[in-house]
Amino acid sequence: MSEEIYYDEERNIIPMPLDEWNKQKERLKEDSRETTVIDCNGNTLSAWDAIIAIKDLNVKWWEKIKRGDKFTNVSLTDDPTHVRAKHKKHGTIFLKTEFFKKW
Repeated sequence: MSEEIYYDEERNIIPMPLDEWNKQKERLKEDSRETTVIDCNGNTLSAWDAIIAIKDLNVKWWEKIKRGDKFTNVSLTDDPTHVRAKHKKHGTIFLKTEFFKKW
């Protein structure tokens, strides 16, 4: 067996010394931690939540979002300031969380 090949705890071959491998795994864990998505009041949003608009918003290529409009089935995105949500009449849209509160 080559001295350049090491094994992790699951018996998978890894191409670097074990201490370097463990450092790399820790870095990947830190990078993959999810950021929290918060609404305008500081409440944490999660997938499948419902949100309500806190003010009227003009949206290009979309009917005006009115204060109190409810959006359901929130999907989190890579950007913690944006979510994707569904409106019962108009379909799916990307929204900025600063203009919405958790329902």
